Amino acid sequence: MIHRDRLRSVVFHPYFIWVLLIIIPLGVSIQNYAQGENHFWGKVYTHYNNYVIFKTSFLHLIENRNLYLLYLNEYADFFKYSPTFALCMAPFYYLPDFAGLFIWNFLNCFVLFWGIKNLKFATKQNILFLMGFVLLELILSTQSSQSNCLIAGLIICSFNELELQRPGRASFLIVLGAFIKLFAVVAALLFLFYPNKLRSTLYMILWVIVLTLLPLIVISKSQLMTQYQNWLFLLGKDHSKSTGMSVYTIIWYLTGHVNKIYTLLAGVVFLLLPLIRTGRYKEFGFRIWYLSAILIWIVIFNHKGESPTYIIAMAGCGICAIFAEKRRFLKAVMLLCWILTSAIKTDLIPLVIKEHLNLNFINALMPAIIFLLIVVSITTRLNLFKYKTTIA
Repeated sequence: MIHRDRLRSVVFHPYFIWVLLIIIPLGVSIQNYAQGENHFWGKVYTHYNNYVIFKTSFLHLIENRNLYLLYLNEYADFFKYSPTFALCMAPFYYLPDFAGLFIWNFLNCFVLFWGIKNLKFATKQNILFLMGFVLLELILSTQSSQSNCLIAGLIICSFNELELQRPGRASFLIVLGAFIKLFAVVAALLFLFYPNKLRSTLYMILWVIVLTLLPLIVISKSQLMTQYQNWLFLLGKDHSKSTGMSVYTIIWYLTGHVNKIYTLLAGVVFLLLPLIRTGRYKEFGFRIWYLSAILIWIVIFNHKGESPTYIIAMAGCGICAIFAEKRRFLKAVMLLCWILTSAIKTDLIPLVIKEHLNLNFINALMPAIIFLLIVVSITTRLNLFKYKTTIA
């Protein structure tokens, strides 16, 4: 009992999560930096290749080089973000790699935690559960130096700002997220639940204009226009045959073929379906579960979905869990989701088991099921799986 009380006092200490927020990015940054050379694509790169892509994009921007070409002598893979994101990486370009890598990883973890911490009606126990639920995904995304924790955090923070009747801040966060990863714009659907829709729309337009033109600080108008044309061209080509860890893979695995366009259209219909229940917009449970649905949707309907992006979907699943009536069915679904989506990627599951599984299918399966359950529940009031009607 004494040991249990001590553990509880440590875990519930106000500084416990803050310590984790330093230890995780610091530990991962040390690991990536100390590993030295990484051999792939026939060349030698770092173990934090994504961070190198991000920070080097600023140099390419100010030198008026096409941001969206392969620069295999510097890093592997394409830069797929906006010119504005390249500008925002300016401070990181001038920092030593280790310092910049740590600050980048810390920023990602912090924004996600800040969003979770400020969820309306979330208790300390809820926050700890949610951070624990996404912990493995958070570490995995951080190890890849990805921006997915940042995207999840920005979307959750925008929801919090809307709940506080701050559409200007919410608009900025959503638009900023979209300038990092375009699919974050889907979160703009949240504005439908709140008053002053015209004001919110004007804020969105304002921030789109400001962030679109922001790179004019360092490049000319014609150069910026060319960069946006190059970005759109890359995004157009990016719709390749790959299906990633997504609904597309699930359908292909079960049927042997998949039409991406029809599948995406079906996904859009499912995402929009709950919006017909306008009378329920006033219910916090409805709004928070729709946030969960958005976080899951932007991952499972991404044909380029990969393992590090699942921090976004798992955040959605976890938020759904903490604002749901705690039934055995829900607990079983969430436990299975954690095992098949997060734990299966780690050494917790023996390699002899994993090598016989299609991990792209397995990883996407439970978030896709939870997405469907959320949509059906908030549209039809399915009693098996529902949000809390009274939250205090």
